[in-house]
Amino acid sequence: MPIAVIILLFVLGLILVVKGGDYFVDAASWMAEVSGIPKLIIGATVVSLATTLPEMLVSVMAAADGKVDMSIGNAVGSVTANIGLIMAISLICIPGIMKRKNYLLKSLLMLLAAAIIVGCGFFGKVSVLFSALLLVITSAQKKPLHFQGKPKQKRI
Repeated sequence: MPIAVIILLFVLGLILVVKGGDYFVDAASWMAEVSGIPKLIIGATVVSLATTLPEMLVSVMAAADGKVDMSIGNAVGSVTANIGLIMAISLICIPGIMKRKNYLLKSLLMLLAAAIIVGCGFFGKVSVLFSALLLVITSAQKKPLHFQGKPKQKRI
């Protein structure tokens, strides 16, 4: 296939992804307005499910084909991208205030989970014990973060 066709298909795919993302966000906002459900809840349920399904499908198909490495790599890469890119961009655009003790606990739990995954990678397998430990860590991380919005400025 000529390089010009490849570049054209890439640009076309990029345009379709961007426009599709715009339509998806507009549809999610519309769902929130029509149903009366807050946009945060729609984003945390419908949007997160719809963006996670393709990754889950790839992981399931890879695992079914016996390519467990690709399945685990997809899951770890997805989480890394979500934390590293999406949260960072969100915090740059809309800074929030978080209590230091909550931040420290979440950070330590995330580092512990990452260390377990790296350790399992060195051994080449994920045992039941490590899986159970990751589930416990995930449950501990689900405790509310207690974010606050921007501090309100006092009127004079």
